[in-house]
Amino acid sequence: MKITTLIDNVSNQRKLLHQHGLSFLIELGGRRILFDFGEDDSFQRNADRLNESLDDVEFAVLSHGHFDHGGGLATFLEINETAPVYIQRKAFGQYYSKLAFMKKYIGLDQSLKNNQRLIKVGGKQVIDEQLTLFSGVSGREFLSPSNASLLVQDENGLRPDPFEHEQYLILTEGENTVLVTGCAHKGIINILEAADKIAGRPITHAIGGFHLMNPVIGKSIDTQLVDEIAYRLSNRSTRYWTCHCTGLNAFGRLLSVLDNQIAYLSTGMTIEI
Repeated sequence: MKITTLIDNVSNQRKLLHQHGLSFLIELGGRRILFDFGEDDSFQRNADRLNESLDDVEFAVLSHGHFDHGGGLATFLEINETAPVYIQRKAFGQYYSKLAFMKKYIGLDQSLKNNQRLIKVGGKQVIDEQLTLFSGVSGREFLSPSNASLLVQDENGLRPDPFEHEQYLILTEGENTVLVTGCAHKGIINILEAADKIAGRPITHAIGGFHLMNPVIGKSIDTQLVDEIAYRLSNRSTRYWTCHCTGLNAFGRLLSVLDNQIAYLSTGMTIEI
């Protein structure tokens, strides 16, 4: 299994673009899978610079309905003419961020909502024996306070986003059971525990954003909470690679506790599991 970061907030190569966004190219059993699309076409431009073709991607997954993960969806649908895209049923909701009394739309391009290549799923969705999607995490431990700046507008008005549109991918190969997250708005501890149950065995590797930074103001969450999350993560045998909304400051705190159990996965990096 090989995972390459096509887009992250930071880059390890000067030739590559970076942005507040996320996109992974996953190679598993001879298949190529795209997980998230970043804010725009930068993921595709970086793929070209890395000599990675995306027209042979078998299918894609959108982790949730925010533009920093789905802004490049239109680009993908254009450059790859066949691959289906798995999205959570509520991914095209009306999602906003707020700062003081100002709100900003951060959802997806609504013109794509009825594209026939979108496969709308919910709960547990088994794609095949190696690939499972799931949503609906119910745990409430260690939720990020930065979620408070994220809203949804629906028939109940403008309210805090419960992140029902968030989904996660489990990859299984041999003894490895890998969890891939976008932002882990539901809390990485809760998601890992749910993934253990769905997979029927412990998650061996977890990759993605942990949402320990508030992107609206660009600051890490409280260091005490980061430390508590770090100690809970350290009690598992899981190996972690994190990026994006974890934030570099929070990553430094995680690293001080987890040491070589965790690493940062920036734009252009490839890991093999």
